[in-house]
Amino acid sequence: VRDLARAIPAPSLSAVTVTAYASGKPNDPSTPRRLSLARGMAVRTVLLDNGVLSAQIYVRALGAPPAGQGADEPADRVDLSVARIGEVTR
Repeated sequence: VRDLARAIPAPSLSAVTVTAYASGKPNDPSTPRRLSLARGMAVRTVLLDNGVLSAQIYVRALGAPPAGQGADEPADRVDLSVARIGEVTR
């Protein structure tokens, strides 16, 4: 995450979307949502500490991934997307 933060271009040219997920029980959506928010905010802190401006960072805490969606990806994860003018990279 530190290396990515240092590679992000000038503030006017980029935005970072932090999308966090956390596994949990289907009858308790609150716990995965809170855990994913904590993960997303931890990544945000690393980005801030490495020079990314707060206005460039968008945190999305989604809790548990919907059933069947992203079955080949881990349920406990944080995805980072850097959007630049005309392109999106992961």
